[in-house]
Amino acid sequence: MSSCAHCGAVILFGGVKHGSWTFCCQKCCDASNVRSGQAALVPNSSCAHCGSVILFGGVKRSSWTFCSQKCCDASNIWLEQVALVPDDLVDELVHETHTGNCPMCGGIGPVDIHVSHRVISLLVMTLFHSTPRMSCQSCATFAKIKDSLITLFLGWWGFPWGVVTTPIYLMRNAYGLICPVSSLEPSQQLKDHLRLTIATQLQQEITNETTEETEDQINDEINDNYDEYEDDEDEDDFAQQK
Repeated sequence: MSSCAHCGAVILFGGVKHGSWTFCCQKCCDASNVRSGQAALVPNSSCAHCGSVILFGGVKRSSWTFCSQKCCDASNIWLEQVALVPDDLVDELVHETHTGNCPMCGGIGPVDIHVSHRVISLLVMTLFHSTPRMSCQSCATFAKIKDSLITLFLGWWGFPWGVVTTPIYLMRNAYGLICPVSSLEPSQQLKDHLRLTIATQLQQEITNETTEETEDQINDEINDNYDEYEDDEDEDDFAQQK
């Protein structure tokens, strides 16, 4: 059994594959904007490589969590690519983001990555996922309380996963409320997320440049072939006139 890498829905059969990621439907696959070989901001309860649900433990590397050492090793390539982003560029963006206004309410920061957890279940169907948000502490507290209430009233009604995951996710939200992210300095998760954002943008720029160069080369070849074809046609017409 696996879960959707975007919404966290349990996938019993099938699913939409994208690289090493699995989604419950094409809509989630398109909405996730996850590229093969790269990691997005992944909830703490999902493997950053394969998207599998992690109820307990896992292998930690920086702020990313993997379900096994195998997934951690398989992610070494994109982790190394992310590590190549200059530290001064990351530090500048981290400082600007952390001290800026909250992107959710527009209020005064500090802004950081906060995660809330939710479970909704009914009979044999259980939806459980963790939602990371870049926001101020007030917005994060509101989201954790909201998800805790939803989980408390709607999380128990599925068997077996609703009964199993509901107390776990309630404890995670409670821990986040009691021990919130420090406001004195940005978290490692915020730094890693912004580093990944920069790496993704740089990679996209390189891809766009490569695509434009390839298109220009194709257009040049087409034009050259068309010119050669016209020259051949002119020679044939001239030969027939003779």
